[in-house]
Amino acid sequence: MQSLYVVSLDRHHLGDDLFLKSLAQHVADAGTDGPTCLLVHGSGEKVERTLEAKGYFPDRTGGVLDVESEDQRRLVERAVREVNQEIVAALTDEVVSAVGIQGVDRGLFQKEADGSLRAANAGWVSALLKQRVLPVVSALVEDPDSGAVHEVSAVEAVQA
Repeated sequence: MQSLYVVSLDRHHLGDDLFLKSLAQHVADAGTDGPTCLLVHGSGEKVERTLEAKGYFPDRTGGVLDVESEDQRRLVERAVREVNQEIVAALTDEVVSAVGIQGVDRGLFQKEADGSLRAANAGWVSALLKQRVLPVVSALVEDPDSGAVHEVSAVEAVQA
C-alpha cells in the first residue's frame, strides 16, 4: 500500500504564487510514480484582503479568522472557495489531475457535539486518490445547529 501525504498549506504559502507554481511543478514532475497526495488549506491573505476591502479587520485564533457577523462569515466562505479554485488552477496549469473540494461537500468534515472535527464521509475522496486525482480540500465545515458554513483550522482538518 502506498503512503498518503496530507499537506497543509498555511496562509503564508497560500499567498505566495511562486510557491504554488513550484509545488504544482513538483507534483507534475513526480507523475504517477510519485507519492499520493492530498492538499488541505484554510484561509490565506486573499481572505484577509477581501475582509479588509469591506472594512473588517478580524484577528486570528488558532489560524482561523475570528468573524463577528454573518456578512463576514459569507465573505470568508466565498474567498476560501476562490482560494481553492486558484490552487486547482495552478495544479491543472502544470497538467496535474486535481479537483477542488470544500470540507462541506458531501459531509466530508463534520463537527461533533464536543466541538471536535472528524472526516465523516471520506470514501469518495479515497476513490479520487485511487484514480491518481489530487484532492484540494478547503477547511470549511457546516455548523450542525445553524447550517452556517465556517472555517476551521487546516491543521485540525488534517488531523480529522
